[in-house]
Amino acid sequence: MMNYKSPPFITVLMSVYNNEKTVGNAINSIINQSFQDFEFLIVNDGSSDNTRGVIQSFRDNRIKILDNRFNMGLTGSLNRGLEEAKGRYIARIDADDISLSNRLEKQVLFLSKNPEFILLGTSFNITDKKHRVIKEVKFNINPEKIYYDITFQNLFAHSSVIFRLSDAFALGGYDRRFEFSQDYDLWYKFTRRGRTWILPDILTLWCDESGNISNKEGEEQRWIYGRIFTDNLKKLGINEETIKYAFFLHNFNDSSFLDCPGEEIHNVFKALLRINKKLIDNAPDFYDKSILEDICYQNVIDLLTRIYKNTDNKSKVISFLLKNILNLKLDRKFLLKILNFVKI
Repeated sequence: MMNYKSPPFITVLMSVYNNEKTVGNAINSIINQSFQDFEFLIVNDGSSDNTRGVIQSFRDNRIKILDNRFNMGLTGSLNRGLEEAKGRYIARIDADDISLSNRLEKQVLFLSKNPEFILLGTSFNITDKKHRVIKEVKFNINPEKIYYDITFQNLFAHSSVIFRLSDAFALGGYDRRFEFSQDYDLWYKFTRRGRTWILPDILTLWCDESGNISNKEGEEQRWIYGRIFTDNLKKLGINEETIKYAFFLHNFNDSSFLDCPGEEIHNVFKALLRINKKLIDNAPDFYDKSILEDICYQNVIDLLTRIYKNTDNKSKVISFLLKNILNLKLDRKFLLKILNFVKI
């Protein structure tokens, strides 16, 4: 068995609850990593099946089991793991996901060359329970784009991230108010504390099957997700009226959007422009505001383009632009982008 330095460079953190069928594969994917300087902290969250027995079957002195006396849930278990961790960095994995063998090596290499980054994810494949690929999720975006997009949606697969333990403590760890989507809330805070990135390499297999939290607790998770989204906008100083339209914008169907009254459409786009301005004005100094401006403007153009491509009534889109968008107080740079869209 390879020995690692003390303390380990990474603590790999996993929480398990009745995962006897999948946890073995997840553990194998970690102990066979090409990067070996880690401890593997597994929080057994009151499992009633043979999960603990499966974990104990691995004879690896890097594995440490923490047994909860009762089922605390994922948030409480992860926070307990953070308190017990000895590594400088925390690498997450869930009990039904897989890390490819060079995941940790590539993440450590990136962080060693780019110490200003405090949170790093990877691209990933969504798979079924037999690890057959359902969808490839590949990222090639800059930190400014992550800062912008994570205001509206989670970009990081939980099982793909690595982050500094000290930063997690400074941010208060996972928020105990959230039984689900606790990772989304924490990643949002990370993007306001330092630069973050997602490797374009696919290094994680995210299993999507019945029994996965995202499917089993869908309705409640979506409610909490919406609450976090709302909280994020409030932190920017966005009022309730604007948030109402932001929700509509976030969930609208392209064709039905055009059937809404012109005034409603106008208010939705005004809401988006207000949010964009707040995101630019409140951006931390470690983000390039000129890049961020382009992202904000392009987001509006992309939205208009999607609407235009998904409707038979293309003249209505142009009419909307001429009657509504062009009446807003836009700076010259954005106005030129809108006019170019109309021209195309």
